[in-house]
Amino acid sequence: MEEKILTEKESFELISQMIQNTRDKIKKNSGTPFLIWGYVTIIVALATWYMLTTTGNHWWHLLWFSIPVLGAPLYFMFFKKKKEHVTTYIDRIVGNIWLVFGFVVVIASILSFIVWPFPILFLVLLLISMGVTLTGFVIRFNTAIGFGFFGIIASFAFLFVTGINQILVFAAIFLIMMVIPGHILNYLTKKELCSKN
Repeated sequence: MEEKILTEKESFELISQMIQNTRDKIKKNSGTPFLIWGYVTIIVALATWYMLTTTGNHWWHLLWFSIPVLGAPLYFMFFKKKKEHVTTYIDRIVGNIWLVFGFVVVIASILSFIVWPFPILFLVLLLISMGVTLTGFVIRFNTAIGFGFFGIIASFAFLFVTGINQILVFAAIFLIMMVIPGHILNYLTKKELCSKN
């Protein structure tokens, strides 16, 4: 079989096309992790609030630990289906940001439940907001940066919310800082990819 020798211009065009295809694959559904973790957190928060208000039994706080139990399989199922997904340096940076913040959130939650109580919902909001903001900076998505900063400010205001209804405020802040940017990011990338075709 004869190999075709490419000219310099053809080689450059081929490389450019491969880079563009990789970017398009990375952008496709890039808001989905925000949506998966945002919706799971909101659902668990509402279920926890409901069970606490109807039963008064504080053991229902254990429901919070179902967030990683539910979210991780959903996340991995979604990305396992995307066999064409190429892992890039930016993917690794964003993944490592969330690995660190997720680890700290889980450890802090366990310590808050077992060792000593402290305002864990404030800490979770602050850490996740920082993760959203850093992700926005890394992927150059101003909406995530703005909503992430909103979450940071809201987490400090959250310190002044008391009682069981602070769980509802927590869920509302997650809706604003994760779910809305996730839908916007998916919409914008889908629109951009459609306009190229």
